[in-house]
Amino acid sequence: VATIPAVILGLIVTKLELDLYFSNALAIGIASIVFGTLLYFADRKSQKLERALPAHREFKQSDYMTYKNAFLIGASQIIAAVIPGASRSGVTLTSSFFLKTKKEYAARFVFLISIPITLMASLNEIVLKQSITLNTEFIFAFVTAFLSGLAAIYILLKLINNNYLKWLCLYRVVFGTI
Repeated sequence: VATIPAVILGLIVTKLELDLYFSNALAIGIASIVFGTLLYFADRKSQKLERALPAHREFKQSDYMTYKNAFLIGASQIIAAVIPGASRSGVTLTSSFFLKTKKEYAARFVFLISIPITLMASLNEIVLKQSITLNTEFIFAFVTAFLSGLAAIYILLKLINNNYLKWLCLYRVVFGTI
């Protein structure tokens, strides 16, 4: 459900080349600051909501992730495709938190929905655009990117679970300012 809007909107963005309109340092800096700030406020809202939940009740993922929310979170991925400096995981986490998804489930969901989108974007570059040459340099870059991506996911999950997202938000604001 989360992949459907991202695929449709992604095809539109690719065909219209909308991402080219925002590809400059100023736009990236502004987007980094704006989305870092939005994530900060979404994280604070999420923390308040989770403190208000009854401690004695056991919650299931289905209590937080409806089809409507999955669709909206999936659609939010397109923001990162159009606006460089807006991170896909950051935008989807922000959307999840504003939609009152429990952090633990939001983090898992955000990374699970990245798999089909990343694969489709890669296939688009390799097959349709033929902009990538499959050679040893590509394979090395792919493996390196994959491993650093796993490390980033691990770190981000730790930040989310320990309520330290404010540091990521601060980093994005400083990065955007620089």
